[in-house]
Amino acid sequence: MKLRYKLSGMFAITVMTLLSSCIDDSSNYGGMPVPELKVITNEPDPDKLPIVNFNYGEDCVIDPKINYNGTGKLEYEWSVGTLNNGVKGELEYVGSEPVLNYFFHQGGSYYAHLKVTDGVVGAVQDYQVNINRSFEQGYLIVSNDANNIGNLAFIKDITPEDKEAGITSLVMEHCLERVNENFTPENIAGATMMRLSWPSSITRILVSCGSKSMFIDPNTFISIATIDHQSVIPGFKADMLVGGSNALAYDSKMRRFITLRGEDMLGIVSSEERGTFDTFFYGTYYAWGTQYYHNFFVNRSPLNVFHMGYGGQINCNELVDNNGTPIFENQELVSVFMGETEEVYDEYYDYWYDIYPTHIITRDLTDGKYYHVKLSGFSPNDSEILFYSRIEIPCNSLTAIPATEGPTAVSETYHRTYYSNGNNVYVMLVNETGIALPSTSQAALTFPADEEVTFMTINTSNDDLLVATANKNTGRGNVYIYESANVRTDMPGAKAKAEYKDCADRISNIFYKPRVAN
Repeated sequence: MKLRYKLSGMFAITVMTLLSSCIDDSSNYGGMPVPELKVITNEPDPDKLPIVNFNYGEDCVIDPKINYNGTGKLEYEWSVGTLNNGVKGELEYVGSEPVLNYFFHQGGSYYAHLKVTDGVVGAVQDYQVNINRSFEQGYLIVSNDANNIGNLAFIKDITPEDKEAGITSLVMEHCLERVNENFTPENIAGATMMRLSWPSSITRILVSCGSKSMFIDPNTFISIATIDHQSVIPGFKADMLVGGSNALAYDSKMRRFITLRGEDMLGIVSSEERGTFDTFFYGTYYAWGTQYYHNFFVNRSPLNVFHMGYGGQINCNELVDNNGTPIFENQELVSVFMGETEEVYDEYYDYWYDIYPTHIITRDLTDGKYYHVKLSGFSPNDSEILFYSRIEIPCNSLTAIPATEGPTAVSETYHRTYYSNGNNVYVMLVNETGIALPSTSQAALTFPADEEVTFMTINTSNDDLLVATANKNTGRGNVYIYESANVRTDMPGAKAKAEYKDCADRISNIFYKPRVAN
């Protein structure tokens, strides 16, 4: 354990005065000239502290330049303290090495105090240390490498203060390892932002790994609470995370859930029966200041889709067409996504309310035809589907078919649904009459041939389209940000407003984290 001491500010000033009085180039000590000892800085004004800037999540390293003409052995002492509006806080001893290497656990302003002496003369120097709040606001990126080792990365929004300090871009990888001591990297099953409105308004970030789930502070990414999956279900290894105020970690081999409760940050065996499934898709929406999820669990063969709502599980395989045939019989899944908000009139209560329809694209295993299933409304407690439709999608050999279980993103502002196929992004039109798909020659965006699209989403705060790709050769991930207004079929090749190449591993999720004041 590292021993720490605290020195009062008055004591530090006294030491500085005594040491300064010892430094006199013309003085003598026992008939011998007193050696010269100075700490050299680039600050021309002696009344100002030299300023050093670091990013939160990185070590603060200060390597002082010492001017010394003596023969003694120099001894160093480093201390740090807070610096608020120019007022120095209490000092804490942190080391005795010539170079300071220290990790600050929060962003903000501090000062580092150096005392150096050879036992005869000494010098002191203070530095203003600014720790940039790296995770204050920006994009959180979930990725895993080829060995299924997770990499939580963050792209910071550059503030005017950052620009003034000369910071033009800040991307940090492996954020959990940077700020959490003894964190062992493993696969990241997923991450989600929890916005709780009762009993108090609070925002948390949940990251679920194979053996554990972590509730982390949204501003520092330091773990607040850790759920050991083994203590809840022995042998449990999460490989999926279903978001929500009570999120679900899922082990697809055990086919079991652990509920991760946002309000008290506990993990419990899920009490709800959901059956087994192969994968899931979700859509988010906001109501009364809270983010909600529509979760759809999918079994691929035979195809079946389950919708999970407040009222329980809806088995979509029970839905039949006009001939009484189950709508998913002999079908394979192509895509599932939540569509644009629609208004529905409730005759009984005499008012209009919003619904969040879900669209499912399937392919018939016999004739190869594509179908669009629209789940257009649910009962008030989400316990049953009120109405749905199933329409064939016109296709031919030149139609740009969505990648199987590939990413989609919906812009409600511009009424466009973006989907991918290989290294291309297309726009499908979704309306009352069904789905219209463009041809393969009508890509809205085309990325290099050695990249494939792995994730897309809309930043609802500004309607930007975020596209993640992976390099097929290296497996490394890239992020491109576009204004949705510019990504369209009739004007292809929009220029990205920002590009972050090689910024993560293979990306499975991106979401925007605003500034949080809990």
